[in-house]
Amino acid sequence: LYDLIQKDPENNIYSELIIWVNIQQRNFYGAFIQARAYDLRMGKEGNEIFEVGLIALENKDYETAIDIFDHLIKNYQTSYIYPIAKRYKIKSREELVKNTFPVNESEIRKLIDDYNLLVLEIGVNSRTAEALLSKSHLHAFYLNEMDSAILILNTIITIPRISPELKAKCKLDLGDI
Repeated sequence: LYDLIQKDPENNIYSELIIWVNIQQRNFYGAFIQARAYDLRMGKEGNEIFEVGLIALENKDYETAIDIFDHLIKNYQTSYIYPIAKRYKIKSREELVKNTFPVNESEIRKLIDDYNLLVLEIGVNSRTAEALLSKSHLHAFYLNEMDSAILILNTIITIPRISPELKAKCKLDLGDI
């Protein structure tokens, strides 16, 4: 595949196959490198890279997912993908922190600060509702700060145009807390 792509760099199929092979081999960093090169050649605005990041996150390769989303944040600041990549970078870090034992309280506080910066930058709206939900979970289930979690959940419920599923999840979490 590498020889074929060197001979015919305009053929997208070879690039996509290399990305696919790396993903199948669970080499997410290699897939990221290939997706980045493909993205630069074809001007895809980070879409292929973002998909590889999501796959790495789903497969619990949190370090690679963080690297991928960090690349998107640095290189696509004016794109629509920027706020989504910021959210997923924090989510990747959150999963990394949650899956280490014992959970480090200072790392949880850093995650909350990152969520605060994200909401400050983008605002409280339907695009940041899931970030706020994650922040409320950190407050409630890791720091035992129930009042903060309840306040955040009530804020999410009042956001216009959030999905009914997310609103219902917030109400269930309110009941749990």
